[in-house]
Amino acid sequence: GRGFQIGAPPYGYRGAKELDSRGEPIGTHWRIEDGEAEIVRWMFSMRLKGLSYCRIADDLNGRKIATPRPPRNKTARSYWRPSTVRQLITNPIYGGNCIWNGSPFSVAKAKREERKLEPVEFARPDLALVSYEVWSRCNPKGTERAIRGGRRHPLSGLTRCGDCSARLSISSSSTTSRTL
Repeated sequence: GRGFQIGAPPYGYRGAKELDSRGEPIGTHWRIEDGEAEIVRWMFSMRLKGLSYCRIADDLNGRKIATPRPPRNKTARSYWRPSTVRQLITNPIYGGNCIWNGSPFSVAKAKREERKLEPVEFARPDLALVSYEVWSRCNPKGTERAIRGGRRHPLSGLTRCGDCSARLSISSSSTTSRTL
């Protein structure tokens, strides 16, 4: 194809409209936005060092890094969430691959309509912000990494120890008793 993108560019990119000789739009290419691209590279480097999505989000919030999308309420403060960091880290475009029919929106819509999607992968090395090796190491196949630093309980990792500041996990030996 001509390499035009049909979706909104993810964090780290900007859309650049291409015009024909008459000034009519013919498509949009994504261009790397250097400031955000450096933040994305930093996030991958922190993930390679073993930091959880929650810890990376905490660091971004502490450094007051702007989030990919502004808050809906104009008076609210935007902040990074672990799920936002996870979505960013798992996006294959950062490793130089674009997947047609692979977005969460497309997958959810096909599921609702009971259709089967055939994802098609396109190499886009010009858009890679990290090497494919780095992207793959941050996204191992067949394993699920804890988002908040804990196990399966949704509140694990949200509380810190008062002495050492370590994240605390909730565990249980039975379904009726939980310990921190």
